[in-house]
Amino acid sequence: MKRVRSLMFPTTMEEREHMLAWLSARFDDTITFNRELCFPIGVVRKEILTCVFCYHDHRHPDVQLVVGSIHPCWAHRETLAALLGWPFFYLKVGRITVLVEKGNRESLRIVNGRHDSRTSVGAGFKREGVIRKGSGNGKDLILFGLLREEFEAKYGPVPEFRAKAA
Repeated sequence: MKRVRSLMFPTTMEEREHMLAWLSARFDDTITFNRELCFPIGVVRKEILTCVFCYHDHRHPDVQLVVGSIHPCWAHRETLAALLGWPFFYLKVGRITVLVEKGNRESLRIVNGRHDSRTSVGAGFKREGVIRKGSGNGKDLILFGLLREEFEAKYGPVPEFRAKAA
């Protein structure tokens, strides 16, 4: 797998399937996504996969984001800027949408800052609404969005990703 800082981009179908299986195992069938039309990016810490960002359901100008992790230790500003900047650069989207299950405090802190906050202090996402009983287990989902201009206000210009020459 190619590594950019602590990011992993799958280079084979086996690596891609490993990352998607790792992500799916964290959701107990409560979150689904089209495995054929998604873009996984992994975060590695001490040679261990600790997080997978999966961009899916790309409908210009929006892309959906699913995130699974074993611990929030990966969520540093530089890592978030790279992970969140990727779809703005490669997919040319204008916004990223993420759904967080109500009560998932770790995810709410990363996306929104604090679990009880209605402002965006964390990754920069803005709370946009609630999808009542929207998850596979009947729990409410909180809808968050991040616009390109909000990303740039928080992190600076969208980073450019370049493939390294072999």
